[in-house]
Amino acid sequence: MKKLGLMLLVLMMLTGCQSQKKDESGKLKVMTSFYPLYDFAQKVGGDKVSVQNIIEGGEAHGYEPSANDIIRIQESDVFIMNGAGFEAWAPKTLQSVKNDKLKIVDTSQGVTLHEGHDHHDHDDHDDHDHHHGEYDPHIWMNPMNAYQQMKNIKDAFVEVDPENKDYYEENFKRFGAEFESLSNDFENKLRNVKNKEVVVDHTAYGYMLEPYGIEQVAIAGSLLSSEPTAKQVDESIQYIKSQNIKAIYMETLSNDKLLQTISKETGVKILKLNTLESLSKQDLENGNDYFKVMNENLESLVEGLSL
Repeated sequence: MKKLGLMLLVLMMLTGCQSQKKDESGKLKVMTSFYPLYDFAQKVGGDKVSVQNIIEGGEAHGYEPSANDIIRIQESDVFIMNGAGFEAWAPKTLQSVKNDKLKIVDTSQGVTLHEGHDHHDHDDHDDHDHHHGEYDPHIWMNPMNAYQQMKNIKDAFVEVDPENKDYYEENFKRFGAEFESLSNDFENKLRNVKNKEVVVDHTAYGYMLEPYGIEQVAIAGSLLSSEPTAKQVDESIQYIKSQNIKAIYMETLSNDKLLQTISKETGVKILKLNTLESLSKQDLENGNDYFKVMNENLESLVEGLSL
């Protein structure tokens, strides 16, 4: 945090003026905190906005903004964040931004939040998982929560740029229908699966699974930020064998070395789930977006829960 404080001091020396509404092309200048919001903002804003994303191709957990990131936020018309404690760096950063006209959008508004510790871990080693605070922040993993997030973004664009209200409303209506279709697909394919337990390496999927009575169980905690002990690995192997688990889901950003070891010991199948916290440049070039990735997540869930 000392590093962040120094960056903020440099920022105040380098920038003293407030941003002017819209850029030279007449577009709203929008900054988002991570990928799903970047995607939603682009879909709603279309050619009326210029959207930049702070985190590109990296891990969102534990992120700290650079001096350049802070300047880009200050020079924006709209800053869009997930909320629910996901951006731990945001409160201090935003207090130091010298732009009274900056519209800050907390997209968790209107979403029913889950408690932050409502997940289940078979070995009770909760300290290995990512904790953001009082609430589970992974709200975008449920399509109808994501719908609400996009609505919050649309409402902010309309407030800041009312002359293009009809344009934003029409875009939101079009993509809102896609969220509803995606939600129906989840309902139809997951409601009656024979297994009702998903073993994961990171408990980020409660909002996605719980509406269908599916429980997520963390295996040896998260593999993103720490390595589990040999005892935890052994406990995980014994748990998989005793529960006759057929599949384990890992994040696309995870280090899969441990899971491959567990797979060899137990014969369990390793499948992928994407939390969408960051998409690589290659992903974007391949045309991936929120809807495509969530459909891939759904197919992966159906595969594992049908074994």
